Amino acid sequence: MQRNNNIHFIAVHTLLSEEKYRLIAENTQDMIAVVDPETLLFKYVSPANIKTIGYSEDEFLARSCLDSIHPEDRDYVRMRLLTGVRYQVGGNVEYRCLKKDGSYIWLETSGRIYRSEDGKAEILLVSRDMTERKRTDEALRDSEQRLRRITDNMLDSIVCMNRKGIMDYVSPSHKKIMGYMPEEMVGKTNAELLHPEDYQRCISFIVHLLREGGNGEIEYRARHKEGHYVWLESAGKAVRDSNAKTLEVVFGTRDISARKLAEQELQQQLDYQNSLINDMNEWFCTYDCNYRLTYVNRIAAENIGYSLEELQNMTIFDLVVPEQQEIVRQKAWERQQGGVAGSYEVLVKCKNGQETLLRVKLSPITNHSGINAGLILAEDISEQRRMEKEMTRMAQLYTVGEMAAGIGHEIRNPLTAVRGFLQLLQKSGDFDQYNRYFEIMLEELDRANTIISEFLMLAKNRLIDLRLHNLNQIIETLYPLLQADAIMADKIVILALQRVPDIFLDEKEVRQLVLNLVRNGLEATPAGGKVKIATWRNKKEIILEVADQGEGIAPDIFEKLGTPFYTTKEEGTGLGLAICYGVAARHQAQIEIISSDSGSRFLVRFKMPDTEPAEKSS
Repeated sequence: MQRNNNIHFIAVHTLLSEEKYRLIAENTQDMIAVVDPETLLFKYVSPANIKTIGYSEDEFLARSCLDSIHPEDRDYVRMRLLTGVRYQVGGNVEYRCLKKDGSYIWLETSGRIYRSEDGKAEILLVSRDMTERKRTDEALRDSEQRLRRITDNMLDSIVCMNRKGIMDYVSPSHKKIMGYMPEEMVGKTNAELLHPEDYQRCISFIVHLLREGGNGEIEYRARHKEGHYVWLESAGKAVRDSNAKTLEVVFGTRDISARKLAEQELQQQLDYQNSLINDMNEWFCTYDCNYRLTYVNRIAAENIGYSLEELQNMTIFDLVVPEQQEIVRQKAWERQQGGVAGSYEVLVKCKNGQETLLRVKLSPITNHSGINAGLILAEDISEQRRMEKEMTRMAQLYTVGEMAAGIGHEIRNPLTAVRGFLQLLQKSGDFDQYNRYFEIMLEELDRANTIISEFLMLAKNRLIDLRLHNLNQIIETLYPLLQADAIMADKIVILALQRVPDIFLDEKEVRQLVLNLVRNGLEATPAGGKVKIATWRNKKEIILEVADQGEGIAPDIFEKLGTPFYTTKEEGTGLGLAICYGVAARHQAQIEIISSDSGSRFLVRFKMPDTEPAEKSS
């Protein structure tokens, strides 16, 4: 009885197990089939087989498992099945299976040999549709093959470098660029081929890509197989895994020697053009459509005083004196609109505050879209204008000098006679009640005689006595007189004389020049102020400077300085500064005036002879 119960339990347990496995087989997506190892006929197929292959269960059970296999795969699958049955082993196989609709799908089947309850051997086949994976693998393989064909036939060289800096792959085009066959480079580094001047830069670039990842580009020189160097441009990109670890670096390299040669030739042309432009005596500038400076040549930058960085942040209007900015703006706009070149004069304010007069020519710069920039050619005509004014002044002095030579003595002679008779009448005693009038008349006659004496100093044909003198000695001789004049006006005259050599001077005329300049300075300087007299040597010039602490010279007066009979003093004759210009002209010297709110500086520049005198300097 107990034995029967055990048999019943085993039977029930077996039925339950079969039911469980049947449920699993019928609800899994994998295709499960049981095949007779002798006939290879299906004994069981799961619903997944019916759904995927398309045959009904009856159709399956009436067929061999080899009937639906692609002819090209059938022999291979039969051999694997028979081998498995013979040696009682399982295995996996991939093959193409014919569906009922006539299409093929790829299956991956795992086979196992097991024995049923009655002891007979059976083949258990578990299959999975791997068509999509096969298509993906095939597409990937095709893509890899296509990429390899592209890589192998590119004009650029492709190099794959592992983490140790060793080249794992070199494309065939490398031979055309560097002369080496790919097999000569694989397994090596190219460090020994790098130009010595580019070596460290290239190594740092590669190390950075290997360690940090990312991508970058570099230009460098490498030695060709024939021994010469070629210019290369390499773009590198790091290939990293899911953990951001660099696996390798892929480089795309091309030969840029021709481009580098063209760039070098272009740079030489640019350098030559820049040299020509920078060696010009004229200012050369360009500006964009917003009137912002884009280029300034060397002479313009040096004269303006601003650095190139400062100029690049300025417009052409920033350099013009405020009162002329609107005029320049209008001219520039006309050039930009009409494309017409033209010239005009403008005052430019330099960084140090000085003003420079320029003759400016604006020209438009055009391209295919029209006028988009402008070019400025400017000539510094400050010295030209100064010379023109100097020539005008000298012409006036010569005219006055000719008048002085012609009528100066003729006027002085009758004045002398009138003065003599007035003195006789004053001493006669008959006109004592008129003595006060006599004194006034004599003072005015003396004043007129002084004016005529100064007037005669303007004579064009005035002879001067040039002898070797030291400018410092002339000034030191006059100093007591000048200091006395200063003390009377509650002012001070200070000397700042540097050692200067002897030059040819007319002592009397130079004394007059110094007296006039210093007395003008004393008159301009307020009480308690100072007038400085300085001398120094600057290359081939000896410079005399007289500087006051007055309020400066008004712009409307500045242009008229040195004009005979022009004066701003109530009792002035307007001949003092004119005499100074005459003295300077006869000594072939120049007078430069620098004026500001803190005072004026008069610089007299005496030229030194080509051969310096042997006399002792002081």
